[in-house]
Amino acid sequence: MTTLTSDPYSTAAIETPSIDPADIFPTPAHVPVKLIKPFPYILGAKTKLRPHSFIPAVHEGPEVFWAERVLNGNRGAWVPRTLDLMHQIYNDNVNFKSRGFAPFATLVGEDWYLVPAEADPPLHSLLRGMVNPVFTPKRMAALEGKIRDYAREYILQFRDKGHCEFMADFAFEFPVKVFLELMGLPQDRVGQFLAWEHKLIHESDLNEVIAGTHAVVDYLREEIEVRRAQPRDDLITFGINAEKDGRRLSDDELLGFCFNLFVGGLDTVSTNMAWQFHHLADNLDHQATLRANPQN
Repeated sequence: MTTLTSDPYSTAAIETPSIDPADIFPTPAHVPVKLIKPFPYILGAKTKLRPHSFIPAVHEGPEVFWAERVLNGNRGAWVPRTLDLMHQIYNDNVNFKSRGFAPFATLVGEDWYLVPAEADPPLHSLLRGMVNPVFTPKRMAALEGKIRDYAREYILQFRDKGHCEFMADFAFEFPVKVFLELMGLPQDRVGQFLAWEHKLIHESDLNEVIAGTHAVVDYLREEIEVRRAQPRDDLITFGINAEKDGRRLSDDELLGFCFNLFVGGLDTVSTNMAWQFHHLADNLDHQATLRANPQN
């Protein structure tokens, strides 16, 4: 049943059939039962504790094992646990492909892919060459003033309290503000984008992941068409005009570029900041160093 809301991009307005994750991502038949092992780092389930304390137990098992429901949407995956295996996998473009590692296009019955994250060589080099110019140090430095302003905006909300819940009060929303700035999207949609990000990255219910994917795809496609008619100085317009060796992004690649920015520019920034400030919370001498040297 479809629930209508005043927001056309709300996931509540999207009708999705109830789907069992096993119907789309079943445990492969060739996976030996003895290699199916529990994995503690599932959708942040243990990260409110001391996540490093679980690492020794993981390393007591086989070098590679299958973990059920380890990815968003309750998908299973192989978990290689040694550095040597990681090197082998990342350097083997024949047996291990980037294409298809993200489930989003498949979940909504489409065939686009994240650009350039899901492109394999030699296409990856071409696509990376097309999008790299927008991420030069000079171009990013030009945004520093505005990004600092956004950071101050959040800090002022809790400065006088003398404390904060870092993730809820700062780290979750701050990257969304920056993302919206880069994409030329309205700043008043911070809450909506944060909700979509949660559905895509952290939701265990596959139906919610699908609904969130539909919402983001519909929104990005509409914004792409707006930029075609009214170009701006933002990343969507850049993607439309990006060119290398006479080649431009196809419609699917352009969507994949914008979607890649969405999933890569929000959650990874928040979690990276979480580790940085977790480290500072545990190391008062490093806090003192930063306070004494604010220019750093």
